[in-house]
Parts: sequence; structure tokens; C-alpha cells
Amino acid sequence: MKSEKYIPGIYNYCDRWCEKCQLAHRCKLYADEQEQLKNVNSQDDFIEIVAKSLSKTIELLYTIAEEKGIDLDAIETDEELEKERQTKFEEATQHPLFLSAEEYSNKASQWLKEKDYFEKEKAELIHLIEIGVDVEKHKKSIQIIDEALSIINWYQFQISVKLSTSIRFFPHDAEFEDEIQNMHHAAAKIALIGIENSMKAWQSLLEMLNEENEDFILNLLLQLERLKRNILTQFPLVNQFKRPGFDERKSIQ
Repeated sequence: MKSEKYIPGIYNYCDRWCEKCQLAHRCKLYADEQEQLKNVNSQDDFIEIVAKSLSKTIELLYTIAEEKGIDLDAIETDEELEKERQTKFEEATQHPLFLSAEEYSNKASQWLKEKDYFEKEKAELIHLIEIGVDVEKHKKSIQIIDEALSIINWYQFQISVKLSTSIRFFPHDAEFEDEIQNMHHAAAKIALIGIENSMKAWQSLLEMLNEENEDFILNLLLQLERLKRNILTQFPLVNQFKRPGFDERKSIQ
């Protein structure tokens, strides 16, 4: 472990779930946000904090640009450049990876809203706990449901957003980016992490479902597995990308 308290740039390579992050204590952005939130007493205070955060981000951007020999003030936004950006965005939202991720998120979201299955299951488990039937077992089941749904809800839309970013920034700019450590690999890796965690969450719910709902989740798991494999095909070097502080662990296979 490095001797300094904070890991430089760690917040650029995470899923933004600070409450679950084991490295939050080494993230300068998280520390700053927590310090600022202590002074929030109103909506105006919160808006001021957001404005200060944006100002810091712009300041950081200028610092990085200066290190790379780029004069941001000399860059003019013209119609052609804006048109190119818009075209890339539109192409990304029509890419098979993005469409597959969006299809998954829509299916999962719709099913969870319509079925309301787990709320009914939890109500029954709470009743069993109240009358003293297998209390510890049913408490554990409620914990599994809550944790799994929390994970699924956190990642279901983030996956497509990260894939959109990875597609828009592919291929990398060889003049300014490394072949491995670049924007599209960073975003693709976070999407893969979201898929892996979502698959584990759905898997943990399987044993609590009837046959009809079980089939639906099995199909979702198959879709996520296909999406993961397609990401690894599109970005074959993604597992070589190292996120500062995070990637002492095994790569996703």
C-alpha cells in the first residue's frame, strides 16, 4: 500500500457506490464531499457545494491539460466539432452493446415494478418472524432480498451509461492516451463489474422464486452473460486496465 492517505484519481474508476466501497477512506473526493455535507442546512447550501465541486473539477481539467501541453483556452468549439460529438453519441446509443444493456435494464425494471414479488415475500417472512417461526433463517432471507435488490437497482442503468462512454471513446487517442490505460477501457471495466455484481444478486434470488419467475431470471442471467462476453470481445484488452487501488484482484473472466 502506498504511504499517502489518498489514492490519486481513484474516483475516476469506481461505480460511485461510496457506502459500499472499501477504499472510500482513501478517496479525496469522498472525504471532501463528507466534509462539505457537514455544513448542509438547506437546499441553497447543497447547490453551493455542487458549484464548488464543479469549480474544482474544471480546475483539475486545466491542470491535466497543462501537463499534456494542451491550451484549453485556445480550443474553439465549432459546429463541426459539436456535430462530430453528437454523431458519436447517437452511434453509441445504436451500438449492439448499448442496446443489449438497455434491454436488460428495461426488462429488469419493468419486472420488478409489475411483479412486486419480493415485497410480498418479505411481508410473509416478517409475519413468520413475528410468530417465532425459524426467526434467524427468515431474517437472513430478508437480508438477502434487500441486498440483492439494492445491487440490482444500483447497476441496472449504470451498465448502459458506462458502455455508451466506452463506445464513444473507442478507439483511444494514441497521441494522448495509453493503449491500455484509457477512457474506453475504464468505462468498459466498470460496466463489467456492474454485470458481475448484478449476476450474483440475481443468482441469490433464484431459490426464492416459483418456476415462472425463475425462468425469467434465468433468461436475464443468460442475457447478462452474453453481454459480458460481447464486451470482452469488443474490448479484448480491458482486463489489462488497472484501476488505481482496486485492481490487485483477479481480472474478470
